[in-house]
Amino acid sequence: MNWTPEQKAAFPGWLYRTYGLSFSDDYRTLDPEEQWSHEEEFENSFAAQQKRRQFDPWKVQGIEEMLTKAEEPWKYVIDEVLLDQSALMQSGKPHSMKSLGWLASCLGTAIDQKVWNRYPTTVNRALFIETEDPEQVVAKRVQQLAKGYGLLKNTNPDGIPQWQLAKKLPSGFRFIRPGPFDLVKDGGGFLKRILDREKPGFMVLSTLQGLLAGRDWKEQKDMSPVNSLIVSLAHDYCPIVLISHSPQDTASETCGRHCDAGS
Repeated sequence: MNWTPEQKAAFPGWLYRTYGLSFSDDYRTLDPEEQWSHEEEFENSFAAQQKRRQFDPWKVQGIEEMLTKAEEPWKYVIDEVLLDQSALMQSGKPHSMKSLGWLASCLGTAIDQKVWNRYPTTVNRALFIETEDPEQVVAKRVQQLAKGYGLLKNTNPDGIPQWQLAKKLPSGFRFIRPGPFDLVKDGGGFLKRILDREKPGFMVLSTLQGLLAGRDWKEQKDMSPVNSLIVSLAHDYCPIVLISHSPQDTASETCGRHCDAGS
């Protein structure tokens, strides 16, 4: 393979780490199937990086450019909910159906480009990454949601339900259940490759607590690398929804139930 300077600059580091390849190596030493697979993944990665390079983050702009951009309509991926090139955190108490709600949003995006049957989307692909709940639990949730969308049909309504596919399934719903992982250490590698390959319109990460690998979420020095990576991924790849658990505050809950409103 004849490498251009641009391709050399974009060559994925994971090929170095995994196969020890360098540009002096003969790429044809890989068997044909491996060679095809890695070349395809490289081309996808290279194309995505070239697209991202069209934006110069260090471009100096003046007041005229800022005022002109201020008049442009905001670019939403989910109307009135999620802006393009942005990250959104939803925080709530455990078992408050945060993950279920966003799982439904991913499915709705793929089926009819509408979130929660209310907010239109400009994309038809969404990636949901689960770090806590077992895959079979998430699969059951997807099954129940699919029934509501008419993707599953009960062929035995008078007896024990027997479900079968009722229509063509949407290809834009993507799901991964890797379990907990270090977002800073691992997310910059394999997660970027997945985003390059899947090209989702937005991604949901559930939950923040499964991505910190021992970091203290109350410490700025621990959370700064996490924040930086989330911002860069949202800008370079796709918008991100990050789900987080709120700590239980039993004192305020008790006061809310038993104290007078004015106290």
